[in-house]
Amino acid sequence: MRIPVGAPSPGVLLPAHLRQELKYMNLRELSELLCDLEVCTRENSEILVQELARRDELTFEKELRNTFISLLVSIHSRKQQLVVDKKGTAAGSKHLTTVIPYDATPGSLTLPTIQVLNRILKAIADDNPTVPTLLTDYILKDTVGGSWFFAHRLEHNGLQSGEALTSNRPNALVS
Repeated sequence: MRIPVGAPSPGVLLPAHLRQELKYMNLRELSELLCDLEVCTRENSEILVQELARRDELTFEKELRNTFISLLVSIHSRKQQLVVDKKGTAAGSKHLTTVIPYDATPGSLTLPTIQVLNRILKAIADDNPTVPTLLTDYILKDTVGGSWFFAHRLEHNGLQSGEALTSNRPNALVS
């Protein structure tokens, strides 16, 4: 066996007593040790890949949440500046007073919900004409929106949660 120049000798990574044990192992024992090391390496590689994926997910989540906070602060600052400047609803700021309904219970702001809210907030910040459409889609389709909106509509109409579907009242969800 030839060792390339400049490479550490095979025993450098192992303590002296382990090198001695390896020297006296037979081929079967060395093969078993090799298999064990391969299994251990495979398991550790899988764990590493999972942990790296988890790190990427957490980084993505952090970026989403930071974007959410950034957009909220930006819109809030812009809204305050309009009040200070006494411009009220000046041209180019018609969506700044938009109210976005959400469920304030802990854990209700899932990543998909935050992504949708970020799109809405970005559209509001840019005074994009798609704000009403984005807001309507959020209210009617998203996890929080649909159930939250209709539960409040049911309460407004004096119905219980399961009653709307079985009620004989026409258009029970419409005021």
